[in-house]
Amino acid sequence: MTFYIERVSLKKLYDYAYRERTSLTDAFNTVLSVGLKDIEG
Repeated sequence: MTFYIERVSLKKLYDYAYRERTSLTDAFNTVLSVGLKDIEG
């Protein structure tokens, strides 16, 4: 399966992964289950 992510959303995903000290894959899975707006700090 292929996902296309907007540049701004990808930056938010990287920032979240960095803050939570987790991998980008785990952060992406969190976004899929919770939603991007719910993880923004």
